[in-house]
Amino acid sequence: MQGTRCHQYSQYFSLLRLFLPLSSTHKGSSILRILAPRLDTRHNTTVPLPCSFHSIPCASKKSSLIYIITKNQFVRKHIAIQEKGNTLSLQPFWKLHGLGNDFIFFDAMTENLELSAQVVADLCDRHTGIGADGVIVVKPSPRPECIGYMHYINADGTLAQMCGNGVRCFAKFLVDHSYVNPAAGNFIADTLAGPKPISFEVDSANQLTLATVDMGSPILEPSRVPTVLSANATDSEDVEYVREAELDSPWGPFAFTCVSMGNPHAVCFLDEAKLAALPAECFTNSTQNQTTSERHLATLNVDRIGAFFESHEAFPEKTNVEFAHVINRNTIEMRVFERGCGETHACGTGACATQVAAHLLDKTDEEADLLLLGGTLHIALRNQHVIMTGPAQESFSGTVDISAKP
Repeated sequence: MQGTRCHQYSQYFSLLRLFLPLSSTHKGSSILRILAPRLDTRHNTTVPLPCSFHSIPCASKKSSLIYIITKNQFVRKHIAIQEKGNTLSLQPFWKLHGLGNDFIFFDAMTENLELSAQVVADLCDRHTGIGADGVIVVKPSPRPECIGYMHYINADGTLAQMCGNGVRCFAKFLVDHSYVNPAAGNFIADTLAGPKPISFEVDSANQLTLATVDMGSPILEPSRVPTVLSANATDSEDVEYVREAELDSPWGPFAFTCVSMGNPHAVCFLDEAKLAALPAECFTNSTQNQTTSERHLATLNVDRIGAFFESHEAFPEKTNVEFAHVINRNTIEMRVFERGCGETHACGTGACATQVAAHLLDKTDEEADLLLLGGTLHIALRNQHVIMTGPAQESFSGTVDISAKP
């Protein structure tokens, strides 16, 4: 068994060499010691066990955040790294995602945890950190009707009011960690955008697989989105809103409908004709010989165009930017540039805002499937509320040093 375990861990050291800039001399370098998990076959759990057979020199004294990801079913996805001679601020974390929109979770239900913007940015860095679209700190809620408060921080360290995929992952964390009784089937989560009622489904192991969230009523009034654009339309309740207002860009005008789901969204609908009319540099497959038939939403340069409009002067608090193509009255294809993150695989509030905007423009019925890079979200409009349904999954867990670095 010991020989098997040593062979099993050899894959980790191979992976480490992809992350660590090793040199042949290592003068003045720190030494990293691996704390590898040992399988407890009686309970199918793991116990941290120092590996005595390997120490890895690190060429950089500042190296501190190293993460090994494994989906081996016999080894819990959990390796902590200690820096020799230093005391690290080690904190358990969990990595969850909703359709590829991924988050680092910390449990602060019983002990307070505050993270600086720089620590969050370091953690979310996909090259030198764990990698994520944001960090969620699970805190107790001051509201007696709520179980837990979702403290969500964008990858750039800025605080966010709401995150649709994040709140489904938040629900999974609370259910899977027994803060919510799996048999209850529903509870209320607290967020910066207010309480959110959630119903959920679990598997045979009482792990949450699917969550339905009442995201509340969309906000349309320009000053509350917020946007400085003037209202140019009214909805069925006589609420004024910004409908397909054109904003200039280096690539020509783009028309946006503005919606807030607790955070601002600017939704741009692009049909085949509008995509064909865009210049070639708006697409990632742009070439001198590119034809208009090769210009699709799938090849739109969302990072470039989205970054321009995210910081547009029309949006005083910046904005999330959605680009959508309506396939039929019950299906929308979309991509999203998230404020403070860049393009993500999915955005729950973005999907909600896109369906709201599409319905306002009479492009969809009250229910629609939103097709994102990471998968499908079902969005329903019921009694002036937006109801979002989608999955949530855990990717891996581990321990990380969150102490401040020079």
